[in-house]
Amino acid sequence: MFEFAAVYSMEKLVMVAALTVAVMAMAALAAYTWCSGLAGRRKGLLLLLQAVALVTLAGHFLVLVSPPGEMFFFAVIHTAGACLLGPALFFYVAEGFGGNWRRVAAMLSVVPAAGAVMALASGGHGLVFTVHETLTVSYGSAFFCIVGYNCVIGVAAVVLLYRTGAWRVLLRGFRPVLAARMDVLDSLNESVVMGDGDGHVVYFNGTELVRGLGLSTGDGVERLEELTGGGECGEVVREGRCYAWHRSGLQWGGQKAGVLYTFRDITVYRELIDRLNRKNEELGTALARLREYAETSGKLAEETERNRIVLRVQETVGGYLGDIIRNLEEACGLDGPELEDKITLCVSLARTGIGKIRESLL
Repeated sequence: MFEFAAVYSMEKLVMVAALTVAVMAMAALAAYTWCSGLAGRRKGLLLLLQAVALVTLAGHFLVLVSPPGEMFFFAVIHTAGACLLGPALFFYVAEGFGGNWRRVAAMLSVVPAAGAVMALASGGHGLVFTVHETLTVSYGSAFFCIVGYNCVIGVAAVVLLYRTGAWRVLLRGFRPVLAARMDVLDSLNESVVMGDGDGHVVYFNGTELVRGLGLSTGDGVERLEELTGGGECGEVVREGRCYAWHRSGLQWGGQKAGVLYTFRDITVYRELIDRLNRKNEELGTALARLREYAETSGKLAEETERNRIVLRVQETVGGYLGDIIRNLEEACGLDGPELEDKITLCVSLARTGIGKIRESLL
């Protein structure tokens, strides 16, 4: 058992001073978090973590300065808070990953929650802590096992958070410029997905496409490559919507730092283009019919004109040929000057008829 002596004045003075500074710093940090630009869920979880830490520090502080009759109560508060620090940290870290990580955090919190229950149950009968008549508090093996468990899981979670880049999601809001940029991205109608240099998703906005993909922070960008089929840009259809996508690399210090995917919903534009194409096809068909009608009308006009000319020629030729034939018949029984007159008349009729035919053809 580890013994903490609370009766030595110098040790007590140093510990009280250190805890006072820690409580004030934690309270100030919680106030800053309250006024920060963090989103609602992340802000609530971070405030919960800071509240548990504040209760733990305050409980330890009160154990040192409280009267003997109240020492047990504050020891319960202190040890229960120390046990619950782990679950509060687990849930806050899980928020950076999203998805099924919240369920994992709930499962990891079972052991520390059991330790908190044991602390509340009269100190776990010595397994968590014991208050002695000499005004000393001793912490049991269960307490150290739970605290060690919280430390190991917490350190592993923080390392994983850093390696996947998901810490950027948790710290958004503490940096005003970064928060403003993220708010701009969140307000875009375009879908934006950002991956880090290791190929993990570190940011995405909450558009319909992204929600449909079910992305979570820490997922591999291979899912986007499967969706787009690779390349730098193109179009993809998903759930009846058409998206134009573009992939660009992110550089930092001349080295590859990640990748950025953007998806723009062009369904309305695609429908408009398809409608214009259908109208163009309809206009092309109408134009072809109009040309066919014009050709038919031209042929009909030519045929009508031809018939008119033929009719006029027939009328002209028929009239003059009839006169010529009649005069030739009359000339058959004549001779001398009368015959010459008839022949001259027939020649004149023939010439006049030829002239009329030429006029009809012009």
